[in-house]
Amino acid sequence: MNIAFWNTNRKADINKYLIKLIEWKNIDIMVLAEYKANGNELINELYTKNLYYNLVKTFSCNKINVIAKDDISCTLHDDNTYYISLKIERNNLNFQLFASHLSSNLHDGENERKIVVQEMKNDISKHKNALIMGDFNSNPFEESIVAFSGLHALPTKEKTERTVKTKKKEILYNPMWKFFGDFDTIPGTYFYNNSKDVNYYWNIFDQILLTHDFIKYLEDEKLEIIKEIKDINLIKNKVIDKNISDHLPIFVSLKEEY
Repeated sequence: MNIAFWNTNRKADINKYLIKLIEWKNIDIMVLAEYKANGNELINELYTKNLYYNLVKTFSCNKINVIAKDDISCTLHDDNTYYISLKIERNNLNFQLFASHLSSNLHDGENERKIVVQEMKNDISKHKNALIMGDFNSNPFEESIVAFSGLHALPTKEKTERTVKTKKKEILYNPMWKFFGDFDTIPGTYFYNNSKDVNYYWNIFDQILLTHDFIKYLEDEKLEIIKEIKDINLIKNKVIDKNISDHLPIFVSLKEEY
């Protein structure tokens, strides 16, 4: 099963890129943040290409939109301001999908994001098989992601849990760490240049996390930060082309049998 996430930056014309992306990468579930285009037009345009998708209806969360192939069962469980939770079923694959878009530093800081992710982590802990994805507006090394009091997501498959002050909590696996480094000219999903004391330039705000029991379904080699969509380059002058979006999409593939 192929799943992608993209913060589309409220671009009204993003559907033409989404259609190309969905068709090119054979996306089964497309999760969107800051999507302000017409979802029904997207579904109808895909239909003309013999691609059959449904919009997933949410109620409280206007930060996340999801479309899924019509042979996938998507049942909404949690739906609040910052994230949604869907039960996903197709063939032998059955898991919980959490999709989130947290506030940026313009509105909140790490402490405020930790408050939100604490609630989300409590919900995640109810499920053995869970995939968590979204724009967390924090890097994998920042507190809301790595802290015991946050999502508690670390770059290790071996360690399953940790105890702090006699309290035990499961560790989530964060495979996005592998994209850090100068080995690639595009080591992130979001580029931001500032004159502050600390400036990372490239950030990995858009991430995919997994519960330990669900790691076995991950196809590691297919995890990807998408830099081009077929013949369309999402990078211009070594930074993200903001005429398309200010974030790059991320892509993950799951084994449907294990």
